[in-house]
Amino acid sequence: MNCPGYHILSRLQFFQHPGSFVFVSGGSRKSPSRGGVDTVTSSVSFGLFLSLMDTTIVATALYTIGADLKSLGSINWVALAYTLSYLGCAVIFARIADIYGRRNAYIAAFLIFFAFSLGCGFSTSLTQLIACRTLQGVGGSGLYSLTFVILPEISPPKMVQAIGAIAGAVVAMAGVLGPVLGGVITHYTTWKWIFWIKYTFFQPVS
Repeated sequence: MNCPGYHILSRLQFFQHPGSFVFVSGGSRKSPSRGGVDTVTSSVSFGLFLSLMDTTIVATALYTIGADLKSLGSINWVALAYTLSYLGCAVIFARIADIYGRRNAYIAAFLIFFAFSLGCGFSTSLTQLIACRTLQGVGGSGLYSLTFVILPEISPPKMVQAIGAIAGAVVAMAGVLGPVLGGVITHYTTWKWIFWIKYTFFQPVS
């Protein structure tokens, strides 16, 4: 089982210097085609959307989470822990990408984000939830910062101006859908699905 974004980025390799993205096919290297650029753009935008949505999706579920975990006094840290680590690690991930390559850094961020999203749903105490949210934010910061590193590097010059529009649309969509989706999920199911819902995007890859 693989996530579409992970499957697509697994085709990317990073060589020589930070700006050299190429596709690998049968051991040969070639510049990415227009279709390849569109595919990777949609993949990293998907990761950006998920990481941004997690900053707001808990907003309408904090009371329910606090009541369930019997910790209403400190429940705001569920949101703050993610946001603080999300903002604090963005530059760090960009530097890691310079050292180890964009692809490796992005996949590491992707795996951290998804692994601790799962952990958030299985948390049985507020302390566990805050710890998982903090580490989830570390992965989310990588998805956020590396998106704005990768997109300009793989886009043809004439498409660079469109990157801002794409990112703006993703940010707006995540900001609007996050609280609404969090409220709907909490009302009709359980708050745990706020963190598990992203796994519904998983599908078998042949």
